[in-house]
Amino acid sequence: MLKFVNDEELFAIGSSNYDYRPSSKTDRLSRIFVEIEIFGMGNSVRTFAVVDTGAYFICSPEFAVKLNLDLDAYPNETIAIRGQKVVGKLSRLPLRFLATQGEDLEIEVAAFILIQKCFQNGHFLLT
Repeated sequence: MLKFVNDEELFAIGSSNYDYRPSSKTDRLSRIFVEIEIFGMGNSVRTFAVVDTGAYFICSPEFAVKLNLDLDAYPNETIAIRGQKVVGKLSRLPLRFLATQGEDLEIEVAAFILIQKCFQNGHFLLT
């Protein structure tokens, strides 16, 4: 159900179902998973992403291949994720939050594409 301010003005344009669970069998903490659609070069891919704190959409090299991204076009960058230095490519990509009620929300995100896989459990949307 969409929320209203003062019973008249919409508070949000849409809402989405989510999953709240550990991201792996060994993870002790539950995480919020949302369905998203990310756009690459001429195509898009739907997937689930973990919502976490930070500043980037983190994705695997395999996911970049599905999006037809030309990783050679970007210089290598190093960032720290949870205290671990990782090497990847920075890009800006359109991302859509898929609504189960109301309208989808499309934004542009700073995407960090990992050069080698260092996470076992999918994609992280660091907000």
